[in-house]
Amino acid sequence: MNNIFLIRIINLQMTVGQRVKAVRLHFGLEQSDFAEKLRISQSALSKIENDTQKISLEALSSLVIDFEIDTKWLLAGIGGDTIVFNKDAGDDPVPREYFNEVQKKVLHLQELVIELQNDKIMMQQKKIDEQKHQ
Repeated sequence: MNNIFLIRIINLQMTVGQRVKAVRLHFGLEQSDFAEKLRISQSALSKIENDTQKISLEALSSLVIDFEIDTKWLLAGIGGDTIVFNKDAGDDPVPREYFNEVQKKVLHLQELVIELQNDKIMMQQKKIDEQKHQ
């Protein structure tokens, strides 16, 4: 009977953070355990649940694939006042390969950003060195 209470969500205007928390409570997990399964810190999970931080792609993919949560319900609340699992949504689950590809692209973009930041630092250092020699 306790599980029924955790699945039923009364507030139809839930935020993404509130839906993430509802999933965690549905599975009976503490923040630290749920965060570990999502491969994020407990602090990050707390911020997500309190809507002060957006959910990462990695955590989103884990919720959709590992916990089989419907993406439309998780991100937009489509499907009503209960947790919607992929099998209940009538949609095929998003293949893990898709998220793996997206994660690879995100990592590549992060590497490019780091390269650009390093180039900027080197240019600034070069400018400082030039000014010292003048």
